[in-house]
Amino acid sequence: MCLLGPGLMAQLLSGLKCAMSELLSVQDAYRAMFAFLEAYYERTQSEDVGSLLGDLQLDTQGEPFDPAVSADWIEAVQKALFKG
Repeated sequence: MCLLGPGLMAQLLSGLKCAMSELLSVQDAYRAMFAFLEAYYERTQSEDVGSLLGDLQLDTQGEPFDPAVSADWIEAVQKALFKG
């Protein structure tokens, strides 16, 4: 049974956890983050977010156009997983 938390984000996350039987892979999480930022850019037309999306965009090999992004992403994932 899935219980909803008090806030909107808690409710959304609870619903997602109920709907998903597996955790996201690092690649799936990256694509989700990219889609989130892309939607934000479409709403705001922020030049900073647009520039970030350019760096984050994946090439034909599935690697970010900015090579430093891969290491930054892995570090962010580790922080999220280990909360530190």
